[in-house]
Amino acid sequence: MVKISKNLRFEFQRFSMVSGLVVFHVGALFVFLTGVSWTAVTIGLVLFVVRTLGGLVGYHRFFSHQSFEAKRWVQFALAFCGMLGANGPVRRWVAHHYLHHQYSDVEGDVHSPAHGHFHSYMGWYLDRSFYEVPVPEFVEKRITPEIKWLDGFFELILLAQIPALYFLGSFLEVRFPELQTDGAMLVVVGFFLSLVLSMQGIFMVNLICHIPRFGTRDFETKDRSRNNWFVAILTLGEGWHNGHHRFPNSARHGLLPGQWDPNFWFIKLLERLGLAWNVKDAREVAVRSTRKG
Repeated sequence: MVKISKNLRFEFQRFSMVSGLVVFHVGALFVFLTGVSWTAVTIGLVLFVVRTLGGLVGYHRFFSHQSFEAKRWVQFALAFCGMLGANGPVRRWVAHHYLHHQYSDVEGDVHSPAHGHFHSYMGWYLDRSFYEVPVPEFVEKRITPEIKWLDGFFELILLAQIPALYFLGSFLEVRFPELQTDGAMLVVVGFFLSLVLSMQGIFMVNLICHIPRFGTRDFETKDRSRNNWFVAILTLGEGWHNGHHRFPNSARHGLLPGQWDPNFWFIKLLERLGLAWNVKDAREVAVRSTRKG
């Protein structure tokens, strides 16, 4: 009975995940029906940045690698913004990423292209391991109680954006018709299209930044990590993946001159405002190591 219950839960979780991915991407195509306006595009871009910062500054650089410290309300805000981007529970995301670094591009890596390009891109969402990944004890200890509480509401936080954007668009249509937007347009552009772009960025890091022919290497690592400038643009700096694998605890991923990294700039802004501290930056040692090479 217990085994049947676990199987049913797994199948339901997998069905929900796959259905969500399909709906999100199909929903983005409705932009050809609703059209766009500068207002809708602006709101969509703002939400894209918010979701990206939440997922890649929050889930990745803070919760997974502890590359800086931050006030607890900032941690909560980063987790909340990450959930707006469909990143799921913080603890599950961190547990997956821990396995990725521990077994990068070998057996045990949950989303390496070494196991197939589709698997790396989004096929790993079909695996039972995605839903039943064990959360290491050290991860449980580093996550505050309020973040654990927030983990239980990630679906609600994600989906609540739809009615919120619809009502905002409807309000703007009535009160400020010169902005040329409405509820349906804001849902399609601000939620579906903006969300899909944010998700695709993370998918591309997992896939493109681990395929040799699609990137460059500045540092020797034991894996196949690569830097890719296009992915870096889309993810606000996450595409310098080879440097990240060489210096995983660095808050800065664009370690060499010319490697833009808005995610790191945001962390430095938090530091300047007194909201973050102990920001780890491997730029000096990275530059020295390339010169020696």
